[in-house]
Amino acid sequence: MNKSKKITAFVSSLVLLSGFAAQFVYDSSQVCDDMTVYAAEDVADAGTEEEEEESPLAAYIDGVRYKISLNDQMASTIASDRDLEEVVLPSMIKGQPLREIGYVSFQRHSKLKKVVFPDTVTVIGDYVFDQDRNLENVELPDSIEHIGESAFSTCAGMTEFKFPPKVKNISVSVLAYCSNIKKIVMPTEAVNIYCYAFQKCRSLEEITLPETLVKIYDLAFTGCASLKDITIPDSVEYLGAYCFSECTSLETIKLSKNIERIGARTFYNCSSLTSIEIPEKVTTIEENAFFGCTSLKSVTIPATVTNIGINAFGYQLGKGSELFGLVEDFEISGYKGTAAQKYAKQHGIKFNCLDGEDTVIGDITGDGETNVADLASFMKALVSGKEMTDEEKTAVDMNEDGTVNILDLIMLKSVLLGDDDISDDGSDDNVIIAPTVTPDEPADETPSATPDETPAE
Repeated sequence: MNKSKKITAFVSSLVLLSGFAAQFVYDSSQVCDDMTVYAAEDVADAGTEEEEEESPLAAYIDGVRYKISLNDQMASTIASDRDLEEVVLPSMIKGQPLREIGYVSFQRHSKLKKVVFPDTVTVIGDYVFDQDRNLENVELPDSIEHIGESAFSTCAGMTEFKFPPKVKNISVSVLAYCSNIKKIVMPTEAVNIYCYAFQKCRSLEEITLPETLVKIYDLAFTGCASLKDITIPDSVEYLGAYCFSECTSLETIKLSKNIERIGARTFYNCSSLTSIEIPEKVTTIEENAFFGCTSLKSVTIPATVTNIGINAFGYQLGKGSELFGLVEDFEISGYKGTAAQKYAKQHGIKFNCLDGEDTVIGDITGDGETNVADLASFMKALVSGKEMTDEEKTAVDMNEDGTVNILDLIMLKSVLLGDDDISDDGSDDNVIIAPTVTPDEPADETPSATPDETPAE
């Protein structure tokens, strides 16, 4: 093939390739046109006020736009003017009842202070009043059955909020960052409180949970720094991770007797918590569940608990170069041979035996204390082969494997000298008490319909 033919073939190939590639070019105009048609159908916005007045599917009344569904025989809000200060929503729009306050209808209305709802409304959609910082307390009609995600988040002007009685699910972030709310009245039929529902309601002091509640999900009350006490009704079966984390004023909490698990960091940094009763049905207490509870000096762990996670009790952030350290004078009460006793031994925490005899970790001398004398006596007994009593064996069986040997001696030494780099098998691998103690902080931002904007608190 000569040079000119090669060039011709190359150009032809490029043409074919460009034609093939054109099939995959992003046609933004076609997509935007489709989206425009969809939006027009969805919101029934005919454009001008005059056209909306004539259209049977749209309306514009006192700064609020509505769409009308003849099939569903209902009307809903879709948008509103941003300079509104007060809104009185009508019950009927062109012969159809107003049922829904639609998605983002009043979002980021900085001047909005008051909204009056008719008793025809059953749904408040997602992000409807999100970041309306001057919105004052609202009175919601009993007809409302659902309030959507982040519907009232970051409404700093509200000091009290009452859910309508028919609402069963407390949505994600529904009141998150409402920093001035002091009282929340829960619906009488609520079943679930979802993630972040009351996140950083920093002024919240009063809330009563209904007996119908079953689950409280992750971070539901995180950062409620003014909450001092709360009762979890016995209907509750699940508490999520970080559920009450950073509730720094929380002093007392009554747990449901029907929970079987306390999640990771559920009470992380509840620094004012002074007491806690672990229900008998609990089998698992996950890592760092009570980390940073510096006012909690003792806990009784029932024999039903079979799994205690890393640093679940008795730990706080360390000083200086230390990442973490034991809470001073912390002690555990429990039963012989249980996870509670094992946890206490592994972490050098005083254990009060509830079986009728107290076991002091490593106290082979029986003087009620663990010190260097116990280490020397234990070493002497091992070297000489002296037969130890059952009580002595129980005291120094540090890894609770039923055998007393050099590994137990190494573990006792680590407890006395504060060497935390000794594991159950005596190796220096730091697997007993070397957790990651600083949890990933939840993002300090309010979910928003526009992701590139984060509200200032």
